Amino acid sequence: MVAVLKPDATLSPVQLLDFLQPLLPHFCVPRYVVLSDTELPKTSTGKIRKTVLREADAPLGWDREHHGYKVTR
Repeated sequence: MVAVLKPDATLSPVQLLDFLQPLLPHFCVPRYVVLSDTELPKTSTGKIRKTVLREADAPLGWDREHHGYKVTR
């Protein structure tokens, strides 16, 4: 999951998952979280260019399983 933060906003991956967990089924809570302060690449029609995000050489992001974050059912 890639989330773009507003300018001067602070948010940790744990805070984001704590917010999402009661709203989503347990299997939809993202395992990897990337928090960005720049806009996502978009096409001329305004859709997000997912291929650019997939092809980026960036690591997968913050891994909830590696950090011991438990999702309740």
